[in-house]
Amino acid sequence: MAKVRIHEIAKDSGFESKDVLAKARELGIDVKTASSSVDEEVAAAIYEYLQTNKIPEAFAKKESKSK
Repeated sequence: MAKVRIHEIAKDSGFESKDVLAKARELGIDVKTASSSVDEEVAAAIYEYLQTNKIPEAFAKKESKSK
């Protein structure tokens, strides 16, 4: 599975890297810098969250289980 860097997600979606980092952290993804990379399915979830501002189902289930 290919990896996608945070700065690539930012560039493709029209957001700044710091905003993408913040959204990824809100989803519980451990990223530290814009050069951090994530799996394609995680990247897709970040794209979805950026566009809709709603937590994707896969991440919502994880959060509700941990509470």
